[in-house]
Amino acid sequence: MKTERVVRIVLISLAYILLFAGCSSVKMFTIEVREPAIKPLPSTVSSITIANNASKQPADFQNKLIFFNEKKEDATINADSLGFYACFGLHDALLESGFPSVNILQKTFRNDTLLQPSVPFDRTFTDSICKANDADALISVDQLLVGSLLDIEEDLSQGFRAARGTFSTQQLSTFRIFTSSDSTASPQTIRCSDTLYWDAQEPIIFGELKINNLLSQLPLGRDAMHEAAYFAGVELAHMIYPHWEKSDRTIYTTRNSQMRRAFSYAKKEKWEEAATLWEHISNTKGGKNKAYACANLALYCELNDRFEEAVKWQEKAIEAIPDAKDQYQNYRDYLTILQKRAAIATDKK
Repeated sequence: MKTERVVRIVLISLAYILLFAGCSSVKMFTIEVREPAIKPLPSTVSSITIANNASKQPADFQNKLIFFNEKKEDATINADSLGFYACFGLHDALLESGFPSVNILQKTFRNDTLLQPSVPFDRTFTDSICKANDADALISVDQLLVGSLLDIEEDLSQGFRAARGTFSTQQLSTFRIFTSSDSTASPQTIRCSDTLYWDAQEPIIFGELKINNLLSQLPLGRDAMHEAAYFAGVELAHMIYPHWEKSDRTIYTTRNSQMRRAFSYAKKEKWEEAATLWEHISNTKGGKNKAYACANLALYCELNDRFEEAVKWQEKAIEAIPDAKDQYQNYRDYLTILQKRAAIATDKK
């Protein structure tokens, strides 16, 4: 995707920054970066059907409570429909990322409580589902397990007695992707695992802890498990299809009139005009002006998914700026980011 959607400048009151810090050479803003998929779908896939093929999770599955370093009896949580929450997360994240067509089958294909992933769907069956739903691919949620831990401990970090409660979920999921374009190929299997954390604090007053006040600040039980399952689907969507993520970026400017004019263009999202000026400056100026212009051009190329060009411009920026400059390490860090994005984009080809 190009610049029409890539950039969302969060104005840290840029007008005020320019007014009160006109000599400043660094302007921070936030953009939405189009992150490439690390396990991309085939280019022929433009419509997906999602099926819940995960077993029901037993209510006593790995739900632990630790109260002031003392392990209590394991809790039971009736976390039903975890597989469907993963389906919803996958569905919503794909559509939010711009995927053309996604639908979820309402039928549940397993009613057991076995913990292992299900046997893959039969090829004839998946082809019939794809045909019936006019889909290019079927993604099945074949396993979705979520364990939880509630840990309540004393916290003296704020200078007074308090209790800190941490609730965490650990999810393990297995997905399979069947594509209708190649009925002889085995399904692609993707396994994901992740941990989500929530924490809260409550003062201990005269030796008394109001435990209900502490627990009310945490999304315990089914709600947290459903959120973890939903996030498992989001995680898969981000692995198989490009998605948007907010990331901090920097535009550099100086007192030079052309640099200031280029920054004004960038602030208005007139990136082509800004880039033309930055390239002219990079060819005619030296030192700080050249370094800053090259770094800005690296950003411009990144915004347009031209990662190899971005790497080259950032390398030129590093060559032009003395390593004693405050921004030098930032330049090196940004180069690393660009190199990783360029490598992923190349692998995808």
